[in-house]
Amino acid sequence: MNYYSFAHNYGRMVGLLNLYLIRSAAKLLAAKFKLRSTAKVFNKFGKNLASEEVAFLKPSYTTDINRFSVKPDPVIKSLESL
Repeated sequence: MNYYSFAHNYGRMVGLLNLYLIRSAAKLLAAKFKLRSTAKVFNKFGKNLASEEVAFLKPSYTTDINRFSVKPDPVIKSLESL
């Protein structure tokens, strides 16, 4: 996600990605425990699908342009020296 850290819609993108991951995990748990619906999964595990051992991390919705850092490929570095 570091590549997109400077984007103006970073918070929206992170929120949607978090929603998709939680919904996907809920569908997986519904199939595993034969609960038949994601609503039953959310009733059993809570809105963040937390248990004693595992829980989803809360994403950061803030944008910080100074955090953007990408290390150039060594091939590109060698081309710059020509």
